[in-house]
Amino acid sequence: MVLINLSYVPYLKKLEKSQFYTREELKKIQNKKLKILLKHSYENIPYFNKLFKRNNLAYSDISSFEDLENIPIQKRTTVKNNLNELVSKSSKKGKMMNDFTSGSTTGERLKIFRDQDCINQSIAAEIRAYSWYDIDYLNEKFYYLIGADYDIDWEKKLGKKINFLVSQTIKLSPIQLREKAFEIFLSKIEKHKRRVLYGTPAGICRMIKILDEGNKKLDIDIVLSTDSLLFKQQRNFIKDSFNCEIYEIYGTSEVWSVAFECPEHNGYHMTSENVIIEVVDDDGQRVNPGEKGHILLTDLTNFVMPFIRYDIGDIGIISDEMCSCGRNLHLIKHVHNQLVYRDSQYILSDENKKIYLPDFSFIIDDFNKVSNFQIIQKQSKDIELIIVNEKDYNSDYEKYLRSKLIKMLGNVSMSIFCVDDIKPDHNGKHNYLVK
Repeated sequence: MVLINLSYVPYLKKLEKSQFYTREELKKIQNKKLKILLKHSYENIPYFNKLFKRNNLAYSDISSFEDLENIPIQKRTTVKNNLNELVSKSSKKGKMMNDFTSGSTTGERLKIFRDQDCINQSIAAEIRAYSWYDIDYLNEKFYYLIGADYDIDWEKKLGKKINFLVSQTIKLSPIQLREKAFEIFLSKIEKHKRRVLYGTPAGICRMIKILDEGNKKLDIDIVLSTDSLLFKQQRNFIKDSFNCEIYEIYGTSEVWSVAFECPEHNGYHMTSENVIIEVVDDDGQRVNPGEKGHILLTDLTNFVMPFIRYDIGDIGIISDEMCSCGRNLHLIKHVHNQLVYRDSQYILSDENKKIYLPDFSFIIDDFNKVSNFQIIQKQSKDIELIIVNEKDYNSDYEKYLRSKLIKMLGNVSMSIFCVDDIKPDHNGKHNYLVK
């Protein structure tokens, strides 16, 4: 991938060395950056200046990871309600770059600001991970199966077209998979020998199904899964379909390049030099390594709009284990066979118990029977299961699904509907659970 701007290179060189630093050395890097970030936030971010004063804190009181828990947790509503006060007074408007959250969870997009230096550090972290997969970032063709409806028109603009041409990027939204744009997308991919596909797992699985319907084949060398939950069943399905390796990437609209799966598949290496991750319980208290809880992110690179102890809305596990790959970056471990899962993605049982999305993955245990699903909780005891049924689906499997779901959810009314396809939402994502 040819890039004009190579300002990320100095950061990349540092990251290539620091991934093999000891955990103690990585901790020193985090603490040093944390102190600089907090001083800047106190002096330049009105929200954090008031927060520190209100809680009788001096930024010098927070000098390490251990001290960080003295700062109150930042919520999504914090960003929504205090946007103007969360932007640095020292940042020049012409150098601030804006982004948005997808709004797929709440239905409302939040504006995010960062500068080129922050972006460069995120790019460097991503390129470092690509090197683990033997991806030559400067010369590879990347195929992106990701994007919302508002991206489609935006990417038709001349400037964006030129950017894609220069960067040798080919992009398609999952929304466009049954449109003429998909045929154009495939014709471009087929011109290249080595193919790296970057996209959402549900979108990639849906693409494979559409390819099969048309008796078409597509050679993919590496799949980079991001932006939503990757079920173990989807991983196996994609791997078998393309006969390729799959790596999962964890990042958010608010904080980019958080963690990357390595070829050992033992967990996900955090970008420890750029991000601090904490895991806390429902009361905001830190849990022990190996215990699941709510993920808090502190971005050590964004001085325009700092995210400090930001509750991203994910549940995960931090481990103190060491990976056999030899890199000493901190690890996020699997939770219910997932990297993380959203704390808002659940269905309530008849006893008001939260049943989270990973527990429903059994529905697609056999892709020859069911290739996708959506559960709609219309009322507390009124459940609809919509499935994309395949050639081996039969009444026995339907009885199995119904009985298992009722066992999980209790005394509910269960309706099952078979459909040929479930279209992505306007964000290009698939909603498994709708309440």
